[in-house]
Amino acid sequence: MAMLENPGSVPVLIIWKQGRGTGSTILEGEKCREFPLLGMTATQLPSEKVQRLAASRAVRSVLLDSGEGSSDASQAAPEPPSPVALEERGKGVTWGLAAIEAERTWKELGVTGQGVRVGIVDSGIDASNPMFSSRVVGWKDFISGASAPGDVHGHGTHIAGTIAGTATPDGVKIGVAPGASLVIARASHDNGFTTSSAIAAMEFVADPDGDPSTDDGARVVNCSFSNFPKEDDPIFTECIERLSARNVFVVFSAGNNGQTGADSVGSPGVLSCSFTIGAVGSDSRRWLASSYGAAHLGNRPRGYLKPDVVGPGNDILSVLPGPATGRWNGTSMATPHIAGVAALMFQAHPKLTVKEAREIIEDTCTPLGDRLKSSEYGAGLVNAYGAVKRAAELAKSAPPAVSVPRLLAEGDEALASNNLPRAVDRFIAVIGLSSADLAGETAQRAMYSLGLAYAQQWNFRGAVGCFRKMLQIAPSGSYGARAQFQVGLAYRRTPPREPKEIVTLMEKAIREFDALIKRHAGSDLVPAALLEKAGCLVTLQKRAQARTLVDQVLGRWADRPEYAGPARELLEELAEAPADPLGQ
Repeated sequence: MAMLENPGSVPVLIIWKQGRGTGSTILEGEKCREFPLLGMTATQLPSEKVQRLAASRAVRSVLLDSGEGSSDASQAAPEPPSPVALEERGKGVTWGLAAIEAERTWKELGVTGQGVRVGIVDSGIDASNPMFSSRVVGWKDFISGASAPGDVHGHGTHIAGTIAGTATPDGVKIGVAPGASLVIARASHDNGFTTSSAIAAMEFVADPDGDPSTDDGARVVNCSFSNFPKEDDPIFTECIERLSARNVFVVFSAGNNGQTGADSVGSPGVLSCSFTIGAVGSDSRRWLASSYGAAHLGNRPRGYLKPDVVGPGNDILSVLPGPATGRWNGTSMATPHIAGVAALMFQAHPKLTVKEAREIIEDTCTPLGDRLKSSEYGAGLVNAYGAVKRAAELAKSAPPAVSVPRLLAEGDEALASNNLPRAVDRFIAVIGLSSADLAGETAQRAMYSLGLAYAQQWNFRGAVGCFRKMLQIAPSGSYGARAQFQVGLAYRRTPPREPKEIVTLMEKAIREFDALIKRHAGSDLVPAALLEKAGCLVTLQKRAQARTLVDQVLGRWADRPEYAGPARELLEELAEAPADPLGQ
């Protein structure tokens, strides 16, 4: 971002509550950049003006426009040719494309990313390379303001080649989605990125003409940059969530600080809303510098691990300005492999949502390491063929947009919500209901309850519990849903109370399981909720608290066998349970 060079001034980002409002007078005469997607302004102000802005009722927050660090790449030694290079020439594709089954996807499923735009927020692109001629459909330089595409560094060009390149002079195919178009935003300079330049670039590639009614934006955005982890990053969180709401899929590199140990994922990849990519070598092992580990806010454990998935990131062949070719390493090189896979998926299923894309990519990964989701590999190595095939199948099975989602019958069990990739605390099953279902006189208000008991064990960093949520909607019935838990957590599933499944998770692992969602009719909310809570307390060995709730149910609903029966069963279980620790 081109800032005013005023001594004593501070580069800031201003987030407004509802437009500029009364706070705009403070900015009169100042050079500003507006961010309509976020309702944000970037400028450079004297410290006294910053204080005045922070006190304005129109302002939500004023944040320092800090650097986002640099790109996550390093150049591999080009000579002599590695065994990987010789093998690639023989097969006609890079080892990375072979590892994720990209060529099989083109041949058997007939998709190359045709008609899909991919945005790249980076150092630019050498559009003079013949493989990019007519492929760059959008360009903006947020560093120097150049009208023509260019790339002095080469990082952005290398990434563009991995996403949508064709073949090198040696005939080696390098691009995951060779039919995709590119929207390029230059947001980095020799000293890296700033928050404002990165945000401006992300806004641009998502909507180049600034008109949401036109379809000129990217469906996928590649962001191969990071900084050291921040305690929080509300600006990037807001940006990612707003782009996701517009069905724009953003992928971030995890960072190249893995040699420092676990919990090294950089920002913004460390954010829970980010889809974060780690790197592996041709041996399917974590590339040594690929960042990994539990994400944290300060000293508080977070409910997720990073990266989400991994891609090929060591000794990656692609194009460079010149034109030339080069082999680079880094999570920067892994990330465009996943961006390319997403482009293939969006061609196979144009109406695929970001949430569905994330879930499909994770569900179809090739597991690595301990074969559970882990802090080093996430869900595993992305598989283009599996992901695109799943997306195509979903497109065929998807109901017409005008249809009403099916209301499951009483007692029916199914996966009524999509997979929960990370955040149980944001979980609520979404059951399709028609307006008649909700407006009819016989429709009863009800509650969803995630029937899970949980116990927090802090012996491993990153351990979390299950956050319980209730939602009032629709008649009674039972529905299946999927939840996910983190490091060092033992859980017991309730209800159904038999069999009582207990699973203890390994360190640095995530385990998925099916939980039961039970809906209770409006008149039954209180006793049902009391019984469920009592059951969870029994599971957690908090007998005294559980007994109090059971007594309440028996005291008020003893004549209702549907409540009295389960309450007496709980009493029997309480009698058999061991003594409470600490008298709980």
